[in-house]
Amino acid sequence: MQAFDFLIFIDDDRANNVFHELVMEESGLGKMARSFLSPVKALAYFQELEEQEGKFPEIIFLDINMPQMTGWEFLDRFEELELKTHPWIVILSSSNYHKDKALSDAHPLVHSYIEKPLSKENLQALLNAYQDAQK
Repeated sequence: MQAFDFLIFIDDDRANNVFHELVMEESGLGKMARSFLSPVKALAYFQELEEQEGKFPEIIFLDINMPQMTGWEFLDRFEELELKTHPWIVILSSSNYHKDKALSDAHPLVHSYIEKPLSKENLQALLNAYQDAQK
């Protein structure tokens, strides 16, 4: 695998989603992405994917501070879906609050924590770790 096949960005800031998709495209480390401004709509999308046996992303990039539902609330609801497929969830946040990092480290669904913005180097490190985990 030279690139991720499918990534998802969940962030209520459209500019962040556009920027992160550009990083993915320009780096060549991701083939396809989908962004959600609403974590509620993202949850519905995952439920639909499960029911239709659609293609799941390898990575979900999740913001913490969103108005409809926080990233932590999203994780609780995501876990309740009891999906067969478990993509890696990466917190991608501008928060440098130590408690957010500690919560991220302790959460069983969260693979890692990256401070915004996403970079080619972050994406490459994730791809390397993902490939190693698949061996």
